[in-house]
Amino acid sequence: MKNILTRKTLIRKTGATINQLAYLRDMKRLPIERETTGAGYPILYKHEAIEVVINHLSKGKIDEWYSRGYCTVGTNWE
Repeated sequence: MKNILTRKTLIRKTGATINQLAYLRDMKRLPIERETTGAGYPILYKHEAIEVVINHLSKGKIDEWYSRGYCTVGTNWE
């Protein structure tokens, strides 16, 4: 049971928002251990979900760096 996570623990361990987790779940990218059986019973995620969320968040940061001008494509560093 230690390798199973709830949405609350995923948010705490990754820093993701509820909307980001909902997006990943809707796109079927988060590995789910057990679906909810009704109100009051959370969706349980596999431990690999942490890596999926962190990977998704890191992609967003790279896009943010490009939009702010921190990184540029084709920069001549000579």
